[in-house]
Order: sequence, then C-alpha cells, then structure tokens
Amino acid sequence: QYPRIQELAQDSMAIEPLGLLVAQSAGGNPEAISNEDARLLELSDTNLFSLDRMPGLDLVDSSSRAAYGVRSQYLFADGSSINGLFGQDYDFLSDTPFPNSTRPGANFSDLIGRVSLQYAPFTVAYRFALDNSTLSANRNEVSLTYVNAAGYILNATLSTLDNNRYLSNSKEAQAQAVVPFSDAWSIYGGTQRDLDLGRFVSARGGVIYKNECFNLMFDTSRIFSIDRDLQPNTAYTVTIGLNNLGEFGGR
Repeated sequence: QYPRIQELAQDSMAIEPLGLLVAQSAGGNPEAISNEDARLLELSDTNLFSLDRMPGLDLVDSSSRAAYGVRSQYLFADGSSINGLFGQDYDFLSDTPFPNSTRPGANFSDLIGRVSLQYAPFTVAYRFALDNSTLSANRNEVSLTYVNAAGYILNATLSTLDNNRYLSNSKEAQAQAVVPFSDAWSIYGGTQRDLDLGRFVSARGGVIYKNECFNLMFDTSRIFSIDRDLQPNTAYTVTIGLNNLGEFGGR
C-alpha cells in the first residue's frame, strides 16, 4: 500500500495504489474433508485483498495469486467524503477452489469495485463486479445506511447477482433496523425478500441487553425456503457474551 495525499484548500484527496502477491502451494483440500462452511463463495471488495478469501475453515484458499488496484478518498472540510475502490485478481493456476471468475478456468477475475458517499448520518454505497471481457455487470448492489450518535441504525439494500458458479442468479431486497430505547436495551429486526419469486426469504428480530460486563441477546428468526423435505422453520436463540471471554448460547 502506498497512499498519496494532496491538500486542496480545506479539502483533501488520497490515492492509494494497492498490490498483493501470495506465493503458496496448490492443493491442500483432501476429499476426506467435506466442505460444510464455505459453500457460498464470491470475490468482492471485502476480500479482494485478503490473504485468505475463504469464509470458513473447510476449504483452503490455495495456489499463488496476485491482486492489484487502487483505493481513493475525497474528504470534504465538513467531514463528508467520497470513497472508491477498484481492482482485479489474477490466479497463476486456473483450477483453484475459489471462483476467481464467472467463467471456469479463467485466470483473471471480474473487475471488482465499490463507490460510496458518506454524509453523516447517511451513507450511500454502490458495489459491483464487471465481466473482464464484456464489462457486463455480474453483480450490482446499492445500499443506503443511516447511523446516528444515539445508536439508531437503518439499512436498505437492493442487489442483483448473475453468472456466479457457486451462487444462483438472484434479485433481492434487504432491510435492517436497530432501535435503542435505553442505554442498555435495544431491539432489532430485518428481512430479506426475493424479488424474482415475489416472496420473503428470511426474517429475524430480537432484543439486546448490554452493560460493561456482558451482553444478552434473544433472537427469533424465520426461514421461508422450501427445498424437497426442507420446510419453513422458526428458530429461537439465546446468546450470552462475556466481555473478553467470548460468547455461548443455544437455540
């Protein structure tokens, strides 16, 4: 990472070229270890420059690769900002377990990017993945987030996904909210809806209690999916978190 900052009157602009080179052996995923926690794989702006792109522990992100791009920010005098990230990944081998591209066997990944505008308490963000040959959008995501000092959080997201080898094509809308009603107590809720099928995918809500020593969460979630013998179900979960010691719970 090599950031360059330029002062512009009371504003400032930063441009940061990014480069990552990973040298490691290929393989490392024996068939005896089943993949249970890394089934939903996607290259995005959140893991493009990560050493390990895998979300779980059952698959190893093997073989050598390189990632390159640029990150930029324009910071206004009032504290608002415009942020951007653009980059691409190159795998030296074409048979890695990670979906480097929408086309099997491709070494170059999609063109990955993010643009966001922060004007407190609002943030508007656009995330995308473009086919490196046709520049057609394989992923579009637009989100609006509201966060204030009192702890209120509101978020709405609209996303479309196409041509992913691990995820089915989709058009979805999501909404989440966190509303505090005291220094220690808050309620939250959220839902996810499939716009192509015109039905809800999931919904959840609950209550959170926090103090200096621990936090307590009562959560209710509903999954509406139907797949062969899998029917819609509702889960109730209680989680206790002890500061600096971790969390435990049951459903």
